[in-house]
Amino acid sequence: MFFLFQFLCRIWCRLQGWTYGLSVPPDVKKGIIIVAPHTSNWDFIYVMGGYHKINFRLRVFAKKTLFWWPLSIVMNRIGAIAVDRVKKENWVDTTAQLFGKENFFLALAPEGTRSYAEYWRTGFYHIALAAKVPVLMATIDYKVKSAVIGPAYDLTGDMEKDFEVFRDYFKNSNPKVTVNFNPEFSPRPRSKTTSK
Repeated sequence: MFFLFQFLCRIWCRLQGWTYGLSVPPDVKKGIIIVAPHTSNWDFIYVMGGYHKINFRLRVFAKKTLFWWPLSIVMNRIGAIAVDRVKKENWVDTTAQLFGKENFFLALAPEGTRSYAEYWRTGFYHIALAAKVPVLMATIDYKVKSAVIGPAYDLTGDMEKDFEVFRDYFKNSNPKVTVNFNPEFSPRPRSKTTSK
């Protein structure tokens, strides 16, 4: 079923004239791929159209509720990691430990929504620091009809400085729904807790 779905996406995207640059440098064995802008469900279709060009093991987070048959076949085939949002779990440490055991690339959409987002979620950032892996920036550009993964970037640990790099990379992106993308995104502020 997965191969049929991927094949249909591939044919559709080819007919639409899409091109792909979805490989990573051979010396980069693991990392986090942040995908932006993410403004439409069509993003998934157009990425799947180039899935056959991926030269690495890809994993994604997905809601546990998506793992029902037959969709579970697709979820497992694309390396989805089931996330139970009801349970409180430290996904930064859990995922960093997983990177210590396996070579793979984790793809995330830090906007966290297809709607306009003032802030980006920073889980990807903390995972990359904890796992000591680079961040690769990937764009889905509807103007030029392409999906491309950029070079690997080693975080400095200075979040504001690193987000300047992210903003500079994505500022000229052309999303499906332009009004849903905020090119001036900032890291989501951490919630303040009261110390006793």
